[in-house]
Amino acid sequence: MFTMQESDQPQPPRPNPPPAEPAAQGAPLRADIGRPDIGLPEIGRPDIEATTTTVPVASPRAGRRGRRLGILALACALPVLLTAGALGAAWTGYRLYDQPFAWYNLNRIAAVADRSSRTIEGITVVALGDGALRDATLDERAMAELGRREGIGNLHFLRIVKDDAEFDDFTPMLDRILALKPDLVLLDLDLGFRERHATADAWRYMDAVTGFALEGQEYFQDQMAVQYRRACPDGGAAQNGATPATMATPGAVAERMSGALDVRADSTSFARLQGFAERAGQAGIRVALVQLRRSPDLEERLRRAGAPDPALLEKTAAGTALPLWRFPEEIRRDADYCGNGGLGPKGREAYSAWMAGTIAETLGITPADEVALSGTVIPASAAGEARADSAGATAAADVTKAATVLPGRKPAIGQR
Repeated sequence: MFTMQESDQPQPPRPNPPPAEPAAQGAPLRADIGRPDIGLPEIGRPDIEATTTTVPVASPRAGRRGRRLGILALACALPVLLTAGALGAAWTGYRLYDQPFAWYNLNRIAAVADRSSRTIEGITVVALGDGALRDATLDERAMAELGRREGIGNLHFLRIVKDDAEFDDFTPMLDRILALKPDLVLLDLDLGFRERHATADAWRYMDAVTGFALEGQEYFQDQMAVQYRRACPDGGAAQNGATPATMATPGAVAERMSGALDVRADSTSFARLQGFAERAGQAGIRVALVQLRRSPDLEERLRRAGAPDPALLEKTAAGTALPLWRFPEEIRRDADYCGNGGLGPKGREAYSAWMAGTIAETLGITPADEVALSGTVIPASAAGEARADSAGATAAADVTKAATVLPGRKPAIGQR
């Protein structure tokens, strides 16, 4: 039934092709001879099987183990990296936290230098101190007005303060102050006996960071407020000597100051203060120490906390060549005080008037009202007499002589 076709019939085995003869030495290799069953060209190599290599394949378990080790290493390194970054950022922020204080007041020094350079016969006074100096003195314009009453035609009064200050806080500004060449530099006496604790700045910085992160408070201090904002401002009878909740209490101020400052009569800060005074003297700039007093309640709390008596600091300073402006006892007796222990509005006005008169006397300037009573004609600014050259020395002598004819002005209260 079925007819066997030729293709279905068994075929005899075909003989294998003869092996290729090896190429003669020096003959060119044939690149077009390949093996059809592999599909790779044979380039001068007759036996390609001899060149094949076996590549080991990693097991799936070994791959998973490697991934686990990588994840574990990253998990261990990540906290270290985050901690190092946080510490680096905290250190940088800590180092820069107080820089705005120097930058702001360096700009103020430059502004005073610009104004004084454009003012004829002006008198420049720079005062450095603690927050007590801010509470005890009026601001620049009011001090200039008091200066005019004392015969100082153009008083440029630059007050630079910092709460819980030590003398080193003002170091970045000292060269610029000397370059300003003021007529007088007033230094808070307490600056020479204070050294801030090593951890005080760190805790203050941490308070600023946490307040910024948790309560949205300002990170940097308002430098204008540091220089001008008082616990009980001028013109408020209700705040005169009162301690409302918005003000600091003497107990809180004493705790803050004793925790931040180490006050000693043998502090090394006084040597640095004297070094600056010597540099100023070599530049022809007068320097005086100013004693500032706080409320009796606050001073008593500070003494109980370990601070030396103000009389001891006064005695130490009196043994130096620097003049000391003692705080007038009559002002201290009659003054009102704010809740933070600083002078209130009435005491501030009285002390500022005393300071303006003491500045005039220190610089040899005669008050305008006394000169008017003597009938002596003087230039518009009495500061000209204080710094007159030989051409104007005769006029200055006449002013001094006329002043001595009067009953006489009392020496500056508290000045040595």
